Formats: sequence, C-alpha cells, structure tokens
Amino acid sequence: MENKGGNYFEFISDFAISIWDMTIVLFHRTSETLGTFGTISAPKTPKMTLKRRLLDGF
Repeated sequence: MENKGGNYFEFISDFAISIWDMTIVLFHRTSETLGTFGTISAPKTPKMTLKRRLLDGF
C-alpha cells in the first residue's frame, strides 16, 4: 500500500514537471516570436531549475 502511494506521488510530480517544462517552452517560443518579452523570460529559468531540484529531492 505504501509503495503504491509513493509511485502515485512520483507519477504526479513527473506529470507536473513535464507540464511545467511545456509551459516554459511555450512561453519561450512565444516570447521569441514577440521579441519584447525575451528579457522577462530570462530570469525565470534559474527558478525553474531550482523548482526541479526541489521536486527531485522528493
């Protein structure tokens, strides 16, 4: 039972990370096409890697 719950949590966290990566990629793509938001999207990348490290810790 406990093992099943752990796998479920891992699946949810992996799913959340993949959605997060997809939104970041989409945001970068749209910012590249728009051009204006390129400077705004730049500072968000270190936060993404930090969040990923925190999620990998679990």
